[in-house]
Amino acid sequence: MIPELSAEEFLARRRHLLGLQESVARRVIEQVREQGDEALARLTWEFDRVRLDAANLGVTPGEVKQAYQVVDRQFIEALEHAKRNVQDFHERQLQGPWTYTSPDGARLGQALVPVDRVGIYVPGGTAAYPSTVVMTAIPAKVAGVGQVIMCTPPGPDGKVNPYTLVAADLCGVDKVFRLGGAQAIAAMAYGTGTIPAVDKIVGPGNAFVTAAKKLVFGDVGIDMLAGPSEVLIIADDSAIPEFVAADLLSQAEHDVLASALLLTTSRDLAGRVIEAIEGQISSLPRRGIIERALGGNGAIVLVHSLDQAVEIANMYAPEHVEIMVRDPHAISGRLRSAGTVFLGPYSPEPVGDYIAGPNHVLPTLGAARYRGGLGTQDFLKPINIVEYSKSALEAVAEHAIRLARTEGLTAHANSVEVRLTFGAPDAVPISVGAVSTGPTGAWSGDDATGGAVEAIQNRKRLIKLDANESPYDMPGNLKQEIVEALARLPFNRYPSADADELRESLARLLGVRDDMIVVGVGSDELIQIIMLAFREKVKKVVTVYPSFSMYRYIAGVVGIPIKEIPLGEGFSFDMDTIAGELSREDTLAFFCNPNNPTGGVYTGELKHIIESTRGLVVIDEAYHEFCGDTLLDRVSDRVIVLRTLSKAFGLAGLRIGYGIMHPDIAKQVNRAKLPYNCSAISILVAQKVLEHPDDVRRVVNMITRERERLYKRLAGLGVEAYPSSANFILFRPPGPAQEFHKSLLDMGIAVRRFDRPVEYLRVTVGLPEENDAFIEAVSKLRQA
Repeated sequence: MIPELSAEEFLARRRHLLGLQESVARRVIEQVREQGDEALARLTWEFDRVRLDAANLGVTPGEVKQAYQVVDRQFIEALEHAKRNVQDFHERQLQGPWTYTSPDGARLGQALVPVDRVGIYVPGGTAAYPSTVVMTAIPAKVAGVGQVIMCTPPGPDGKVNPYTLVAADLCGVDKVFRLGGAQAIAAMAYGTGTIPAVDKIVGPGNAFVTAAKKLVFGDVGIDMLAGPSEVLIIADDSAIPEFVAADLLSQAEHDVLASALLLTTSRDLAGRVIEAIEGQISSLPRRGIIERALGGNGAIVLVHSLDQAVEIANMYAPEHVEIMVRDPHAISGRLRSAGTVFLGPYSPEPVGDYIAGPNHVLPTLGAARYRGGLGTQDFLKPINIVEYSKSALEAVAEHAIRLARTEGLTAHANSVEVRLTFGAPDAVPISVGAVSTGPTGAWSGDDATGGAVEAIQNRKRLIKLDANESPYDMPGNLKQEIVEALARLPFNRYPSADADELRESLARLLGVRDDMIVVGVGSDELIQIIMLAFREKVKKVVTVYPSFSMYRYIAGVVGIPIKEIPLGEGFSFDMDTIAGELSREDTLAFFCNPNNPTGGVYTGELKHIIESTRGLVVIDEAYHEFCGDTLLDRVSDRVIVLRTLSKAFGLAGLRIGYGIMHPDIAKQVNRAKLPYNCSAISILVAQKVLEHPDDVRRVVNMITRERERLYKRLAGLGVEAYPSSANFILFRPPGPAQEFHKSLLDMGIAVRRFDRPVEYLRVTVGLPEENDAFIEAVSKLRQA
């Protein structure tokens, strides 16, 4: 059923993208270009035996509504889950615009602009592929594409599959057309009277669709030329043969050209996999297709070692690779050419098709050698920005003129020379942020306010990576909106005593009552007024160590004894000691989650502490947005949650924090708070920022991506760094921490040092350029 091949035979048999029906696709494209909707109707009848005309090419809102009545609730729940995962994964792919000042004084950078209109192709007809809708539409929407249209073949009754239609509606597709094959690609590429021309076409399809995409490329962008699906499994004798067999079968059922491949070091496993295939295939409805695929394109290859398996896999560059060996991580990092890699026995390829989050539109037929899967980057256009002042141009003019004259382009040389002769004094430069549009232009850190990037280039100014602030200022358009609102704010009047309007905004955002919200001047003030409110009732404050130093400091100011419980190995909680300290009602505990400065998350431990202790517990979620974990649902008459707008929201300069607590607790806390504690300006700005949650989410995504990059760079230098779920990283420098801190400061970089524990430093995640400067400095200090 599935042949056993040598490595040489296997690689020699590799199929190529040949024999596609280009002649048919070319004829179809020419007819659509010349005759538009008329050709679409005729070709749809010719290929699909479905009668269409211009009036019924588009799917109506009524059809979408009817589709919801057909699909089951469980499908919608499953699709929503998949959509969330796919959106979360692709949001993490987003990159922001960037600028820097060259040594010549030029301002250079890159803006990222979404494609205006995208067409997605979703196979259909006799089958439904709602997962492909998710995988193509969601990345486009995340990237900020202006309009997404979709073409999918109708069924024999002329209708679009209801599951596909519901998926399109849930994923925000703007318009759906019942049209398939090469004619759909031609219509989206060149436009007809009914279907608008797009800037880029993405999505998989049959041989005719692929041939058409190949032919229209150049007139319109495409994602890739996707051929038949592939899986390559690398397994040793520890693999479970039933798992391997099931995954080979799942791939083979796609179509008769699908490739299901096993590379194994174990002849015994190979035999048992064949037996498992024979045992499982009998109950599968698509048995005929599977048998043809396994016989024609499947293979079992016995390899001498896992090293040889990796080498073959890199040469083959498959769409999917599954690694079922004792230590999958030991070889996964050596795979250089693959669409998606699945690690371990419980990561089957179908979870990647449907639910995991990474895209399932992947390179096939060896294309993984030069590109990866579909992602947000496929829907964004980088636009380079070049800005010279007269003085900067003068610094490079001689070289530019020399190169132009060397190439015989004297007019090019003259273009530079005329500016040196007749140019006016330097003008005020515009910012790259003004050019960038769409989601990647928001909160770029380089808007009309300028500043942060220039600070890096001017080494006389300090790179501040010591205070856990956001490196991104708010975008200029929002700042201008705030300025206009401030002009209408009466400065001669006190603000509301308890920031009522902000409490109402926060309550709506969190889904709680506004009398559960207390607003403070940063969460520091809230820590202080909570201690003041319960000073007469509690005998001691309990926290862990190392953690936020203000717990200890404020307890000392207020006059409450404090018990700091050391974190254990790997910065773990000492649950027995904590439980013992919190066994009495007269205790007040503070826990930072994620913890500052370790970056660890202790949500599970804290749930247990809340359930098993009798004292009042305060959960400080200052860094909640960077990890997503929260204990907001545990708020009660014994649990308070604190948050701040200083970190993810970028308002450290305005000092706004808030607490969520039981209304009775809020009354006691408010009695310890001074009225008018938050200024009218801070309240107004905070409300405006809360109205832009998408902008904040994008900033968080950029910071978390940089955090992971920074962690890997530190680890790559051999620095002992700790994984973090916040916007900072704790690390143990080579050599004494105090000396290392001073050396960094001498190089213009500030990180956080500690009196306790003295052996660690903490670096805040900054702009990419700031992080690069920090890594460069650490590298130099390690070599010194």
